[in-house]
Amino acid sequence: MNNKYLPLGIDLFFCLILLPAMITLLPVERWLENNSTFVVLLVGWLYTVYFLTRKACVPMLFRSRRQLIIALCLLVGTVLVTWLVTQYQMEFPFRGDHPRSERIRRVPTSRKSGYTSREHGSSIS
Repeated sequence: MNNKYLPLGIDLFFCLILLPAMITLLPVERWLENNSTFVVLLVGWLYTVYFLTRKACVPMLFRSRRQLIIALCLLVGTVLVTWLVTQYQMEFPFRGDHPRSERIRRVPTSRKSGYTSREHGSSIS
């Protein structure tokens, strides 16, 4: 079995198939209209985390104790930066002055008044 091209195949699979598929699960089209900076930041960060983990952290985990500590610090750093990305404040357009819960009105489920819809001139079939 020839494993010469396996790392390249894994990188191509992640970069061309898996990461774009994960990105399409997000509302990127809507974000591009209002927050293109966030979309570029997010996509760039996803690829950076992949390559940092693949090329730096994983090989360091299996070497000396010093490199293990460096790799763990890099992993903690990526988690911290990912948390910072989640703290990005997006600007959402408001739908008016009233919150959504006030605009919803309850429709009564039963009619206790004793009249039918035909008495008021509406024809419901």
